[in-house]
Amino acid sequence: MAKKRQRNSQNYSERIGDAVTIYTRGQKQIYWIRFRYERKDENFSLETRSLTVARRKATKIAAEVIDETYKSKPAYKLCIEAKEDFLNYHKVEGRARKTIVRYEGEIRGFCEFAKTQGVNYLHQIDVVLFDRYRAQMSLSHAETTLDHESRTIKQWLKWCRKRKMIRENPLADYDLKKPKKKRTPKLTMDQINLILSAAEEPRRTQIAFLAFTGARVGEMQHMLDADVDLASNWIHIVSREGARTKSGEDRKLPIHPRLRQVLEALPPRKTKWLFTVAPCRRLPKGDGWLNPKTVNDDFRALLTAVGIPSGRKEGGFTTHSLRGFFKSHCINSGIPKPVVDEWQGHSNLSDASELYYGLPDDVSQEWMTKVPFPETVEENGDKPQEEGESE
Repeated sequence: MAKKRQRNSQNYSERIGDAVTIYTRGQKQIYWIRFRYERKDENFSLETRSLTVARRKATKIAAEVIDETYKSKPAYKLCIEAKEDFLNYHKVEGRARKTIVRYEGEIRGFCEFAKTQGVNYLHQIDVVLFDRYRAQMSLSHAETTLDHESRTIKQWLKWCRKRKMIRENPLADYDLKKPKKKRTPKLTMDQINLILSAAEEPRRTQIAFLAFTGARVGEMQHMLDADVDLASNWIHIVSREGARTKSGEDRKLPIHPRLRQVLEALPPRKTKWLFTVAPCRRLPKGDGWLNPKTVNDDFRALLTAVGIPSGRKEGGFTTHSLRGFFKSHCINSGIPKPVVDEWQGHSNLSDASELYYGLPDDVSQEWMTKVPFPETVEENGDKPQEEGESE
C-alpha cells in the first residue's frame, strides 16, 4: 500500500527492458513512454493510468524497437486541421469548387459530431464513433445522402493515413452497403409544354434551354454568349477555370430547331454571359451569374401552380428532372443511347465498348433533328412517356 501511495503522490519511472522507459506525468499521473529510435527521440502518452496496461504497451513497443519494426507515432492532429489539409490538397489538384464545398460540409459535420463525443484528435476516431455518427445522421438524412457522406469520411481518413497523420485508418475495413438506385418518374412532353406555357421570361427561356439540351443547371449558369454558335448550329459546354463541368471536359451538342427559335428571340446581351440574374440592389446591371437554387425554387413554384408534383421528397420534380426528361424522351423517340450520352457528357470510357464509338458532327446534327419536341399536344399525339433511364 505504501508503494502505491508513493507512486500516486509523485512521478513514477520504470525501465522496461533495455529499450524504453515508462513514467507518470501530470496531475492525473498518466503513463508516458520515452525511447530513442532511428536517431530520433520518441516521447508520447500511453493514455492510461494503469501500471499493468502501461507495462503491456511498453513491452510491445520495446519488442518492435529491438526488431526494428516500430512505426513512429504521428504527432497528434486536430480533426479540424486535418480537414483543412485535405481540402487544400484537392484545391491544388484542381477539383471542382462544388466538390470542395461538399467535402467541407460533410467532413465538418463529422468533426462537429465527434467533438460532442469528446473526440478532437484524429487518433481518437474509432469504429464505434463512426457507428454513432451514422446512427445519428440516419434520423435526418436520406439513405443515399448518408452513404455519400460516409464514403467521404472514409476517403478523408484514408488520405490522412497516407500523409502519416495517423498510424492506421480506423475505417479501413468498414464495409458500406451501397443503397440501391431507385427509378424516379420522368416528365412527359405534354408536361414540358404545360410548364413552358405557364412560365414567364426569363425563366421560360432558361427552362426550355435545360429541357431541350439536357444540360445541368450549373452548366447553364456558366454559359457564355459566345458558346452558342447559331451559324454552325452548335451549343458548346466548356469547362473553364472557376467554372468546371462535372467531368472536367468540354462537349458540344446540336441546337434543336425548337430551341433555336427561342435562342434567336433572345434580346441583345450587355454582358458576356448567356443568362444572368435580374437587376437588383446588389447587381443593378443584372450582370451576375444565375443562382441555381433560385432557378430551382422558381421552377418548383411553377410546377405547383400547374398541378405537377414538386420536390424530390414529395416524389415530384426539380430542375434536374429536366435532364432526365431530355435523356428519356430522346431514347424513347429512337435516338441511340450512345448519341444521347455524348450530348449529355455521360460517356463512360471505362467501358471498352465506348472506346470504339465515335459521333461525327454531321451524324450528331442529323440525330438532333429527329428528336420530336412538338409545341402542342396535337402535334405530339403520343401516349404519356414511360419511365426512362435514370441519371
